[in-house]
Amino acid sequence: MDEEYDIVPATEGDTERIAEFLRQTFFKYEPMNIGFKAPPNRPTEAMLFLKYLKEGTSLIAITKSGLMIGLVINEARTKTSEARIPRARGLEVFHESYTKIANFVDRVENSADLWKITGVETALFLTILAVDPIASGRGIGKKLVKKSIEVAKSKGFPSLWIMCSSHYSAKICRSLGMQCVYRLPYKDNKNEAGEPEFLPPAPHTEANIFVMKIAKDG
Repeated sequence: MDEEYDIVPATEGDTERIAEFLRQTFFKYEPMNIGFKAPPNRPTEAMLFLKYLKEGTSLIAITKSGLMIGLVINEARTKTSEARIPRARGLEVFHESYTKIANFVDRVENSADLWKITGVETALFLTILAVDPIASGRGIGKKLVKKSIEVAKSKGFPSLWIMCSSHYSAKICRSLGMQCVYRLPYKDNKNEAGEPEFLPPAPHTEANIFVMKIAKDG
C-alpha cells in the first residue's frame, strides 16, 4: 500500500471513525490486548482516551483517497492537576481485560514517577500510536511521533512522554533519540500467584517509558 498520505489534526468529529480504525488495526495486535486476551471489538464508550481528541493535539495519517492509515492520540498533562482518576474506572462493565490493561498502565506510569524524573510542570503524553498493517514499513509511526514532537513544541510543552508496550513503538522512540527512563520486562510483572500476569508474543518483551525534552526556539 503505497498511496500518498497527509498527516492532519484529529478532531472530536473523527471519534467514531477513529474508534472503528482502532478495532480493525490496533486492538488486534497491541501486546497488552493480546496478552490479556481482550476482545478487539471494544465499544467506543470503553475507549476513554478518545476524550483527548478535544484538546487538539492528536493526529491522523490519511491517504489522498480518504483512507485512515495511522493515528496518534496525545494527552496534555499538568503537574498541578495530576490527581488522576484511575484509568480502569467504569471499564469493568465492559470486560475484565480492559480493567486489567488500564491497571497495568497506571502501575507502570506510577512506578516511573515522571514528574520527578523530568522536573517539568506540564507534558504532552502520547497515549495511543496505531498504524494500519496494510501501510506498515513506510515509516508512518515514526512520522506521527515526530509530528507529535512538533505539536508539543508549538503548544509550549517542555516534554513529550510515551509508554510503549510494543517492541516496534519502542524502536521508533530510540531512533528519535528519546530517553528510556523506565522498563518493566513482562516476565517480571507477577500476579499474586507469583506468575507473569500476561506474556505477549515475541518480539514484545517489556513495557518502556520514554521521554524527550522539547527545546525552545532561540
